[in-house]
Amino acid sequence: MGLIILATILSVPVVEIAVFIEAGNRVGVWPTVGGVILTAIIGTALFRHQGLGLIARARSNLEAGQMPLREVVDGLGLLIAGILLLIPGFVTDALGFLLFVPPIRILAVAGLIKRVMRSGQAHVHMSADTGGFNAHQPNNSSGPIIDGDFVDLGEPERGTLVHKEDGQSPENQNDQQPRKPE
Repeated sequence: MGLIILATILSVPVVEIAVFIEAGNRVGVWPTVGGVILTAIIGTALFRHQGLGLIARARSNLEAGQMPLREVVDGLGLLIAGILLLIPGFVTDALGFLLFVPPIRILAVAGLIKRVMRSGQAHVHMSADTGGFNAHQPNNSSGPIIDGDFVDLGEPERGTLVHKEDGQSPENQNDQQPRKPE
């Protein structure tokens, strides 16, 4: 799998440059540049339109209590299509536009998922300022873990001052015995 990715990364620029040269020879430099800009504009509009529709479908599935699995697969395909459209060139744009066709997108992403599942390896790495998540190692966040119980004292009446230490209002403090810490 790694060799395929390396070969793709090395060959895509060579193929794109060759297509640019050929297109420039056939139609001229400015029509070629205009074509690249036009495909970027059309791709952005398609990405926005299909992405918003995808979000609406996912939201309605979630509201109906269903997992939006198809929408997740569609979203992955749209993400790949968007990345391909960001790479300047006619070949990557053509592949990106193909992924805007829903049946092709679903087949392509399903094939990608099967390939990853067959390899038996999937790496997930997320990070944030608070430790993050790593699929290989447990969270290394520092700090103590505090285990405790809580008692719901209810909501105080509107306009009542509440002490943070004991949760009692000042006028009720004299009526009750002080609590002993447990």
